[in-house]
Amino acid sequence: MSTRIATTWQTIYDLVGAIDYTHPQGAGYKYVYGAFPDKTIEDSTIYPLIIVHNPEFSQTEQTYNAISNKVSIDIEVYTTNAALIDSLSDKIITKIEHSTSRNTLASSNLYTPEITSMMSSTYRKGAMKIHLLRMRYSFRMVYVR
Repeated sequence: MSTRIATTWQTIYDLVGAIDYTHPQGAGYKYVYGAFPDKTIEDSTIYPLIIVHNPEFSQTEQTYNAISNKVSIDIEVYTTNAALIDSLSDKIITKIEHSTSRNTLASSNLYTPEITSMMSSTYRKGAMKIHLLRMRYSFRMVYVR
């Protein structure tokens, strides 16, 4: 199972990391992470940033020669600019649901991507106002025994 977790996470991480976006700090600036970075979060230069969390698996169906799992993965967008959060989330959705991305997903046995929930919130961190959008994507993973 750990190989499937790592492969699933890497596939989604690579797709999200390939969205068409240049960070205000420059083209080479990292803004997609697997966990919230250890940088000082009071530093506004780290925003916006995107977190791709580890996937969760639940077995849904088993046949003689195949197993189908439901895979859920949370993607969070943090920014200090409310308008930018919509733009970044739209880019993520477009990237994951694009037909060429579906081929990439299928190569990792991931099918039928859908957003199963979205949650947004705003909070203050010192003098900064942080906007958060969390999207939960679900996929069907099918593999042959």
